[in-house]
Amino acid sequence: MGAGMSGGRRRGAGVGWGSGPSSGMLPLLALQVILEYGRAGASRPPVTAALIAANALVYLRPGALDAFLPPLSRVAFNPHLIIQYGDLTRFFLSAFYHLSETHFFYNMTSLLWKGIQLETSMGSVEFASMVTALLGLSQGFTLLLSKGLLLLGNETAYYDQYAVGFSGVLFGMKIVLNAWPSFPGRPSLAILAGFLLV
Repeated sequence: MGAGMSGGRRRGAGVGWGSGPSSGMLPLLALQVILEYGRAGASRPPVTAALIAANALVYLRPGALDAFLPPLSRVAFNPHLIIQYGDLTRFFLSAFYHLSETHFFYNMTSLLWKGIQLETSMGSVEFASMVTALLGLSQGFTLLLSKGLLLLGNETAYYDQYAVGFSGVLFGMKIVLNAWPSFPGRPSLAILAGFLLV
């Protein structure tokens, strides 16, 4: 998941959580992307670039896209609302929203580093499949764990909280990266993850 918000601290009823003067991290991220993708002989993984671009568009909300994208308050991951109302918008879109420039910068820097390594070694199609699976698994595990804690008597400590961010997918990528052998006869991702069939 990513950054969490308690019910009383929710922000983003509309535009504004990502607006305001930049603290300098967005230009730094842009420079990192340009340097990484602009190097002579560098691989240019398209899925990683598309994921960074999608996250950037959601965070920056340029022009007409601002009116089209739902506000943070409508997409923040909340187990209670997802289970009670079947709100799949929160389940899938919350991963692409970020609370602050710092949150966005660190997630996208991590995605740039991990995504380039994995997509280059796996290929774009397999990498895209893995990201999709990791998104569903990270969101699904969060949902199941919060509901399980509620059933075990932990009142609403996790069940009524809000969270956003790409961190769950990035954590999954980190696990795959650490388990991914560097030799050519590597085992399939299905064996590495135990039950994850990509």
